Amino acid sequence: MQKIKFILVSIALLAVSQSAFSQKTTEVKGYAPGYVGQKIELYEIEDYFSMREALIATTMVEADSTFKFSFFNEKTQKVILKSNKNKGFLYIQPNAKYEVFM
Repeated sequence: MQKIKFILVSIALLAVSQSAFSQKTTEVKGYAPGYVGQKIELYEIEDYFSMREALIATTMVEADSTFKFSFFNEKTQKVILKSNKNKGFLYIQPNAKYEVFM
């Protein structure tokens, strides 16, 4: 009986630890025909009062006009996609995938 309790407790602890350490990866893919070979940056807004931004990820637009970001994200938030002097906003959440046309 003790052995069965030990196995059940071990399984429960393993399940809890797996959920605690699971990745919260968000993916943003896009198509940007006017930006081939250029850098695209993804920023989060750290402070809405001062509009201070922090860089999350950077990628280059490939020759086929596609780009892709994959990054750790813990919360639903507003992010900014920038390239050159152009920018756009996107609301993202953990474990989600988004497609963007620039």
